[in-house]
Amino acid sequence: MKILIIGAAGNVGRLLIGQALAAGHEVTAFVRNAAVFQPPDEKVRVIQGDVLVPETLGEAMKGQEVVLGGISAKPGKTTVYSHGASNLIAAMEQHGVRRLIWITSAAVDEEDLAHLGFIYGRIIEPLFLKDIYEDMRLSEKTLSQSQTEWVIIRPTALTDDPYTGAYRIGTWHVPHKGKEIGRAEVADFMLKQLTETNYLRKAAVLAY
Repeated sequence: MKILIIGAAGNVGRLLIGQALAAGHEVTAFVRNAAVFQPPDEKVRVIQGDVLVPETLGEAMKGQEVVLGGISAKPGKTTVYSHGASNLIAAMEQHGVRRLIWITSAAVDEEDLAHLGFIYGRIIEPLFLKDIYEDMRLSEKTLSQSQTEWVIIRPTALTDDPYTGAYRIGTWHVPHKGKEIGRAEVADFMLKQLTETNYLRKAAVLAY
């Protein structure tokens, strides 16, 4: 399958590339700075661009079947998720790409945020990440109002633990007592959504 990975230079993005290539997919990596990005295989097509600059998305989108979005933002006010989602959807519609698999966070849900621990929910989120999560919520709203075949991935706290395949999936909410998930597991689940429909137009919340 031909897949476009947005945010391919990030920690999850690099894992997505490796797992996608191992599964035999054709990969296009969309990165902000191609000059410093080293793809793991010469088969990877690299395109430089920015989701906040719509005109950079067209060439990347041509011929794709699925888009995987794993962008990130620094703490503070941002529109990279909300505006990025809007720009991606517009480019997908223009080029006939139907499915978008999009990462946000388990913390976008206030009920789930309370389950992620006192320090995270009462200190880290309100002091450092509140604006990011608000923008993630806006991006989810944008997806929900689109005709796209979307799947939202909401990981709990991300770790660099090795892949096990032994993780749990909650629909819209965190699995019981779930607090963290490995990036390799997130990549694995995202790639499974290329063809699966169980979580189509739903949010899948991942935790060990």
